[in-house]
Amino acid sequence: LKTSLAPRDRLSDGQCVCAWSTSTVEVMAASDPAEAHMEQAAPLGPLPQIRRLRVCLLGGTPDGCAFQPGIGKLDIASAFLRGLTADRPSEADPILDLGFDHGVFERAWWELLTLKEVLEDDHDPVIARWGIGPLSVWDVEGRLRYDRRNPGEATPPFDHDPTEDCASLCAGSASKLHFGHKRSPGVLRPFRESLVAAGHDISALESVQQDLCKIAKEKPRELVRKERPCQGILASFARYSPEVGDLQGCGTVFLHVFAPESRPLGCQRNVAMLYAAAPNSWTHRGQLPGTFLLALSAAGSNIARLVREYNRLAGDQPAPEAWERAMWWQTDLRAQVEYHFCDKSLRIERYFREKIVGQEDGWLDMEIVKSFHRLVFSGVSVQEELLDCLKDSKCVDTKVGEDGKAFVRRAGGKPLPDLGESRKRRFGGGEVPWGKRRSTNSDDPTCWDFVRKGICPRGASCRYVHAAPGEQPAAGAVEGGAAPSAEGAPDAAGGDPAADAADAAATADMAATAAAVAEAADSGGVVAQAAQALGEHLREVGLFPEACAAQSGASAAAAGEAAAPAPSAAESAAEA
Repeated sequence: LKTSLAPRDRLSDGQCVCAWSTSTVEVMAASDPAEAHMEQAAPLGPLPQIRRLRVCLLGGTPDGCAFQPGIGKLDIASAFLRGLTADRPSEADPILDLGFDHGVFERAWWELLTLKEVLEDDHDPVIARWGIGPLSVWDVEGRLRYDRRNPGEATPPFDHDPTEDCASLCAGSASKLHFGHKRSPGVLRPFRESLVAAGHDISALESVQQDLCKIAKEKPRELVRKERPCQGILASFARYSPEVGDLQGCGTVFLHVFAPESRPLGCQRNVAMLYAAAPNSWTHRGQLPGTFLLALSAAGSNIARLVREYNRLAGDQPAPEAWERAMWWQTDLRAQVEYHFCDKSLRIERYFREKIVGQEDGWLDMEIVKSFHRLVFSGVSVQEELLDCLKDSKCVDTKVGEDGKAFVRRAGGKPLPDLGESRKRRFGGGEVPWGKRRSTNSDDPTCWDFVRKGICPRGASCRYVHAAPGEQPAAGAVEGGAAPSAEGAPDAAGGDPAADAADAAATADMAATAAAVAEAADSGGVVAQAAQALGEHLREVGLFPEACAAQSGASAAAAGEAAAPAPSAAESAAEA
């Protein structure tokens, strides 16, 4: 700067400042062209408020990339709606325009409203009562709308003719925080195509998201921003929520406000786009279903609060105060504790179930709850914080002992769910029990084809034992494919002994009749020769005579036949 100002020291102070400013811009342009563009750009101007938020099913995209084993679309939509409606709506909250997904949003919302109204029930509901916010306020004010479409159609990423300033939610990738490529499946490709058609630089936008993610993690639960980060974007915002969990790429939500000349579809009402990612079974391996559902609920809360804070900023309203942020945090903590004590969690997750077993009246020490890794990651340090957030809960009870220790239990001392009770699903307005899943064991040596059908199609090449579990293989049967004798076959198949004896007698009668007919009618011996050739072929492949002997019950005849050097013509005809 001294070198650049030395030839101009005879200028006035204002001219010197101007020369210093110009020199500064030139240095920035030489070092970083993008930052030079930010300095030379026009003023930011007023930001548009988001009046309507188009929401897709985060965590349940059509390509299935975010599905978690054991979690259905109804569970996904329910958890996501719990987070979006966790706080009481205000003027800064937009109307939620829920995308079309075969009515899953409508059913999930109806189930949540039913749970809100019904406090006691004779049976466990399909959706557990955890993390439910002021749903009635959202419903009465009509803040949820649904996109109606025909089966097979999908909600487009942006509206062609919106009536209000709206933003669209893009369900992105947790591993890379990118917009995919031109052949990407799911919702990423239509979003990418819309942004490219509007003139946006996808690579620059992805770089902005990577930078904002690092900045937001340094300031959790606060709104961070970048003004004019790239061409076509007025400002980009991000908010990081630790309550989502230690899941790569899932804790941060991004908001990009489009410049008027770069809005998708050429419509001035499409003012912004949100980008969020849900956990999936590929990027986040080994996660329990509870981790997945709680992350979706926390992501929904993070999205709602990001848009709320942005609308306050765009509308020149004061930022949320400390007490309001503390209430948001307590709401997320209450949802986590309520889920871990609900029936759904206690049936499939062992941690809290093993801790509750044996406790007097189900009271669990609050220190055990506080030390749970999800709550530690959320920043819980003392048990008083949990007592404050659970004082209004309808799913758990709390108490403080004389020694100052705090305890928590299921509401009303409700016992633990019975693991032997079959799960239930709602069908046709009634309750239908689920069928029990058959457990498998890779160490089981039993050939179940032989046990169920009485014969193994693999024959001598089978690697398993041809006998029922707990029984010894019959005489002549070896591990690896040999069939048992006639006495063991009907019992191994699980049939009725009387019916098997009748079938064996009928089979013997049919064989004798066939032999007599063959001897009487076949004077030239052509049929007898063909029957003999067929019998020899069946012996070579291992399907005869043992199988027929097992079905007929004539083990002695089969043994004698095996000892004979060659069957007669009549016997061959009977075998055929």
